[in-house]
Amino acid sequence: MTQAQSIAESPTKPRPALRRAAVRFRAWWDGADPGKLVDEIAAMAEKAAAPEDSSDALSMRTRLKAWWDGSDPVAEPEAPPSAGTGKASGPAAARPAAAAPAPAKPRLRLPPEKLESLTALWGAGFREPLDKTYVPDLVKPFALNEKMTVVDLGAGLGGGTRAVAERYKVWVTGMEPDPEYAQAAMQLSIKSGMKTRAPIVAYDIDKLALAKQRFNCIYAMETFHRARNKQALFAAIANGVSVEGQVLFTDLVLRKPRAVTPEVKAWIEAEPFASHPWSGEETAAMLKQLGFDTRINEDMTAKYRRLGLLGWKECLERLAGKRPPRPVLLQLLDDAELWVRRLRALDSGALQLRRYHAFVRR
Repeated sequence: MTQAQSIAESPTKPRPALRRAAVRFRAWWDGADPGKLVDEIAAMAEKAAAPEDSSDALSMRTRLKAWWDGSDPVAEPEAPPSAGTGKASGPAAARPAAAAPAPAKPRLRLPPEKLESLTALWGAGFREPLDKTYVPDLVKPFALNEKMTVVDLGAGLGGGTRAVAERYKVWVTGMEPDPEYAQAAMQLSIKSGMKTRAPIVAYDIDKLALAKQRFNCIYAMETFHRARNKQALFAAIANGVSVEGQVLFTDLVLRKPRAVTPEVKAWIEAEPFASHPWSGEETAAMLKQLGFDTRINEDMTAKYRRLGLLGWKECLERLAGKRPPRPVLLQLLDDAELWVRRLRALDSGALQLRRYHAFVRR
């Protein structure tokens, strides 16, 4: 079941959705207690907390475990096997014997319930535990001013795009590879009064077309690993950057070319969008080949890890004492699954979060 499927269930028939959620999380943990999923996220967040926040450590873990243990997806017991059937019990028995029939219409990747849940968890315009300062801080090397033309190729729900436009008083064109996210992001820009200052449009990441030498600055955060044809992507970016223009991006990259370890494979399977990561070495080589003068090529895995975990900590504190609505709970579990797998891949050393900043010299 995809992330969208678990959220986009009809409100009039919640029980099958919850039953499938229980099966998915039990199967995902390979037979172990699925409660360890949230326990691990809580433990990671505790370790990332500053020493002065240590008094909240126990309560963080207790709150998240309480939500898990008290929620319908895992509280619903599995039916015991009939006597004499010889059927196995436990997680293996919970897996459905056959796939559910295909729906008459394709499910939305971003139904209203999911958008509302992401907003409740991470704030309007964000889909991950990285706050509105994350993108503006990373693009500081641009030294942006109001005369520059800027494009964001990883707009997501537009929170980072709008934050850059707001902080630096520039006009930013946001572009997002997923059309449903792009549509929702544009609505959020309209709602926030930034329809013209930070518009969001959809694009095909494998067929990017930018006007020749149109933009002073192009940036993206954790987006390019989604491209199959990275050579075409970077060539299009090089075409779109003006003389003396700049490119800055962060991306999830392999430590070695084609080194897809079990941890990396598990992360790719959890990503909501298809991922085709290159290595940092391959990325740097492509930039050089296309004539970029790379000034920054740094491993910022540790910083990214800490920011993500602190985002989780703040989320738990914000929801303290509350039991989230069912869609929010399911989104919380989906996000926890993704981040546990992503963090394991990063901690294994096989996956990195790197930042690149380059100039175009013509």
